[in-house]
Amino acid sequence: MSNLILVISDDRNVHGQLRLALTETASRCQLECVASREEIPPAHRPALILLDLMLSREPAFEVLKWLRAQQRYQHTPVFVLGSEIVEHDVNEAYSLGANSCLLMRSINDGFGQVAQGIATYASLIPSPAQPS
Repeated sequence: MSNLILVISDDRNVHGQLRLALTETASRCQLECVASREEIPPAHRPALILLDLMLSREPAFEVLKWLRAQQRYQHTPVFVLGSEIVEHDVNEAYSLGANSCLLMRSINDGFGQVAQGIATYASLIPSPAQPS
């Protein structure tokens, strides 16, 4: 099983909070942070992708569309993260293939518990089959 969680966010605070929360709650998970889809290493096969709704380089929903169009990520769970998520964002995310939308708060506001749930979820997902 893969224990790799891929984070797509250009916000260093998001990277830091996730790293801290996952280090404290699930040391067996590996976290890879990239700022855009262009930075995703081609050989990566993550168990889970966390997509920040507030990307500044390109709209997060464009990245989500791109992920779902890539054969290797079609079945990889994608969780959309946002500090503010309105109903329209949730509907759009689900219509584009997101598996979940999570409201991201600070570590002090209980984000550590969310990170634990993310890590547990990622550890239960079987590794994707390698393409032939």
